[in-house]
Amino acid sequence: MKNKLKIALLTILTAISVFAVCLFAGCKVDYAALYNDDAQIIKRNSYTAVALVEDTSKYSYSCSKFSGVKEIKSVTVGSGSGLDVKLNIESGDFKLVLTDSSTVYVLTDESFEGVLPFENIPDGRYKLKMVGVEAKFSLKINF
Repeated sequence: MKNKLKIALLTILTAISVFAVCLFAGCKVDYAALYNDDAQIIKRNSYTAVALVEDTSKYSYSCSKFSGVKEIKSVTVGSGSGLDVKLNIESGDFKLVLTDSSTVYVLTDESFEGVLPFENIPDGRYKLKMVGVEAKFSLKINF
């Protein structure tokens, strides 16, 4: 019992220490700068969100405040293909992108309903990501 108590206290103290270091050292991500930084969009999959509701089995998302980069799914792009989406951006900045190891292709950065064509995107495997800065949005993707 004493060992469990010691481990619990040590865990709590560690969490408080990490929080304090981040608070005082400024571990804040500049999401506004990240929004247009292709290199960061390619390598990141981190975000903050308020009231994020997601159904990953139906690729349905809504959020009252989203900032950062969230990977949705790996997709294959072939000639004549596209992505069937319903996107409503109420405020903030938000975009859907495809990334490979070196390039970011913006599919849309505004509200849209219909099929987003994969125009000028070479055939291959990509990561579909959402990128935002204080964005209030709803998104539904049909694969």
